Amino acid sequence: MKKLFFISVLAILGLSANAQWVQTNLNSGSIICFAIKGDTIFAGTYLNGMYFSTNNGSSWSSMNTGTSLDINVMALAINGNNIIAGTKGYGLFLSSDNGNSWSAVNNGFGWDSTFACWDNVTKLAMKGDTIFAGTGNGVYLSSNNAGSWSHVNTGPINTCVTALAVKGGTIFAGCSGAFWSSNDGSNWTLLTSTSLINTLAISGNNIFAGTWGGVFLSSDTGNSWTAVNTGLPTNNVIWALAIKGDSIFAGTYVDGVYLSTNNGSSWTAVNDGLTGSGLYSNEFTIKGDILFSGTYGAGVWILPLSKITEIEKINNNESNMAVYPNPASNNITIEAPQQAEIEITNIQGQLIKTLAANSNKTNIDVSAFPNGIYFVKVKMGKRVVVEKFVKE
Repeated sequence: MKKLFFISVLAILGLSANAQWVQTNLNSGSIICFAIKGDTIFAGTYLNGMYFSTNNGSSWSSMNTGTSLDINVMALAINGNNIIAGTKGYGLFLSSDNGNSWSAVNNGFGWDSTFACWDNVTKLAMKGDTIFAGTGNGVYLSSNNAGSWSHVNTGPINTCVTALAVKGGTIFAGCSGAFWSSNDGSNWTLLTSTSLINTLAISGNNIFAGTWGGVFLSSDTGNSWTAVNTGLPTNNVIWALAIKGDSIFAGTYVDGVYLSTNNGSSWTAVNDGLTGSGLYSNEFTIKGDILFSGTYGAGVWILPLSKITEIEKINNNESNMAVYPNPASNNITIEAPQQAEIEITNIQGQLIKTLAANSNKTNIDVSAFPNGIYFVKVKMGKRVVVEKFVKE
């Protein structure tokens, strides 16, 4: 047992040193949701119930609840000492003892008499002590710790809700468009119609939406939205978003995880160590400086963020770094300080070339590169500058 623990610690220490993803011992199944309560991380799955970890994901154990939670857990939320879990077809459950025992809490919740099941719970969100449940039939609310539920669907939101987020006194909901309510769902207003929204994340005044058509950003409380997809795979589905400080992480359907440190203006792949179904990101959570990725078919992967979030971000205009000509056909010149490390990646995040700058100007032959968009990353100690160029 001590040997196994030692190996796990070494794996995590190695990950911290190299900023690579590591697959945990929860290495199969589809992870749909996470919740963190104190030192415990809970992971809900499709078909395989719930798991928990008390050591930052180094190891996971199955939670046998003896209820329908042992099948599909689609959403999790924490309210003080309580854990609320939403399922597909079996309603909602509550635990007040860290998941050791659970009770059904479906008073006032929707029952589908045609299919003899409860409304499918897709998302849960907290606003103070108020719990919001997004379902296949709109939004439900509980203000008494899941003791009873009310359907709060006034307006155009009586449809499948696929994302929820709270900002101050406002709750945002995503489906085939974005909605908002400033009165706990008594009234909803359609903000925009766009491709299906899978996830919402809020940072200050910015709202990010992960959709079937990439990432969209609103800086005016959802009134207007702009696509921010430079560097992301073309036409990819964004299932997961997570924010820590200035770092925004986007989880894609088939191409792994991408990072932006400039409010989505550009993205860079952070997929070192990810393989196979680990590239299919369903959900994120962040605990301390560890990013957890729940995947479709490959369980939970972890990535320490210290090597990423501690990078000193500097403005390209202040960095004495340039790439030209742009667009380029045969050669590019990179102006950067001597001894800087240079990496070139394609738009899929694949490393194409790496070298060290031996002078202030480095010439690179790109004539054999396929036409497309490329990113030049210049590392100068803890400083990193990224510039884009087009090969045509």
